[in-house]
Amino acid sequence: MKSVARIEFGDFQTPLALAREVCLLLKVQGVRADVIIEPTCGLGTFLEAAAECYPEAELRGFDISQEHVQAATERLNGAGTRPRATIRQQDFFAHDWDLELGRARGTVLVLGNLPWVTNQTVASLNGSNVPAKENFQGFRGIAARTGKSDFDISEWMLIRLLNALRGRPASISMLCKTATARKWARYLSSHKSRFTARKSSIYRERTAFALFGIGDYTFAPWKVAVSGLHHDPRFVLVPPCRNKPVLFDDTCYFLPFVEEEEAGLVAEILNSWPSRALLEALIFDDAKRPITAELLQRLDFSAIAKEAGMASRWRAIQRVDYARQTEAPQMELVMETPVQARPGRRWKQVQVRVMTSRGRRPGRDAPTIWRGLRH
Repeated sequence: MKSVARIEFGDFQTPLALAREVCLLLKVQGVRADVIIEPTCGLGTFLEAAAECYPEAELRGFDISQEHVQAATERLNGAGTRPRATIRQQDFFAHDWDLELGRARGTVLVLGNLPWVTNQTVASLNGSNVPAKENFQGFRGIAARTGKSDFDISEWMLIRLLNALRGRPASISMLCKTATARKWARYLSSHKSRFTARKSSIYRERTAFALFGIGDYTFAPWKVAVSGLHHDPRFVLVPPCRNKPVLFDDTCYFLPFVEEEEAGLVAEILNSWPSRALLEALIFDDAKRPITAELLQRLDFSAIAKEAGMASRWRAIQRVDYARQTEAPQMELVMETPVQARPGRRWKQVQVRVMTSRGRRPGRDAPTIWRGLRH
């Protein structure tokens, strides 16, 4: 490419030796990959290095330059990867990454070296290699209207890829410029004490800043949460903090909500006397973790709301089909179980028998929650 175009497209190719070092590091760290995708593959050095470290993985490369696509194709063919490699000409900003990544089977690894060029630099060159204008950084007021400050186009691209990867097993590994790496490192280091203070065994032998249970549900603004370690459960309505969603560790369970009104009603239902009576009957005094996902899955919102006199409010506000929530080992709180029953009946309510005293198993004739709680 000519010098101006090279700057606009951030066309600075990654040396093969560096690409090999990166891919080897990923392999040593235990990063798995059934499908490897490089969104801006250039001459294909990263894909070649990835092919060496992951000899069974499918390879997909994309680049806006047809010349680069041809060169990358020849490189990979020469490396003997032709049967499992596909290189296509594609404008990153016009591509449907949700569809592309959704078609991938197995664990996905997205890697490469995005164009670290700013939008103002591209504008100064009268270039067009920029995303459509949007307030992706969440600015407010005049900052949102004017597109506050300069930003790296690669930052937009990373956020786009992360959004498309939500809810599936995947890793993302990108080279970034030194200033950006230092900024991230400073931010993480400033909060390292909070990360290292976590006691959960799930973080043992993990990287210092590992997070557990990340998906669409994580970023919901409103949540109803409960601690798994307390014998007297309290379901708490948790609002955003400084306009950001609150995250929990693996000692908690929660349900995500978009609307405060629905979240508030769910918290009220779960803290009502029928819910508390059932949980009290099912919790064992000597349990190290008295509240578990299995226990919470026994709750039926509709039945509890009816018993607590909130049935009409619940029917009026219900927005979420809780039986179809994405499974997540830490967070899942399924309130109803879908069952293929006779025609015309979509749901079968979960029958949970109420124990007459804590620690006793219910008898055969004990009442069920959906028929009404009785003592």
